[in-house]
Amino acid sequence: MATLVKPVVRFVSYLTSAASALWLVALLCDRLYQFNITYREAAAERANEDWLRENCRDPVFYSNLKSHSDLCSTVERNARRNLLFFSLNQVLAETYVCGATSCTEQAAAVVAWYFRLSTSLMLLVSAMAVLCPLVLVQLIRVVVEALRPQHQHHPGAFYAYAPPIEPQCLLLHNGARKRV
Repeated sequence: MATLVKPVVRFVSYLTSAASALWLVALLCDRLYQFNITYREAAAERANEDWLRENCRDPVFYSNLKSHSDLCSTVERNARRNLLFFSLNQVLAETYVCGATSCTEQAAAVVAWYFRLSTSLMLLVSAMAVLCPLVLVQLIRVVVEALRPQHQHHPGAFYAYAPPIEPQCLLLHNGARKRV
């Protein structure tokens, strides 16, 4: 028995290690992909804001913005930030142990799926609890009636002790019986 336990434990250990390594590689690839997307979006946003940044230096344009002058300060702040660190910060802010979504959201989704499945399963079990006995009783009745003529007179058979089936008779008006 001890010789069987060691290979099983070793297999489970290797399987756990392989699953953990696969999970880490998948998480790393997903985060690198998200970093690439975030970096490209930040670079495109900076390229789109270049025109606005140039025009914000013009005092006439800046005074025409009036209540939207904070837009120029936002554009200037975005131009000064390092795209590499900004993208890395965005990706790390959205990174969870369970992947792209938080573990609590994934656990809530699993619990909701389980309750939907268990509700359906309970309805199915309830229906089977009602229908199976009805179907089985009818099935047993058909089988017993089919086997009755074969085993009726066999000693020890189920119907050996049953009273014999009498032929149907017509009751005449004077009380006499006539076989049909």
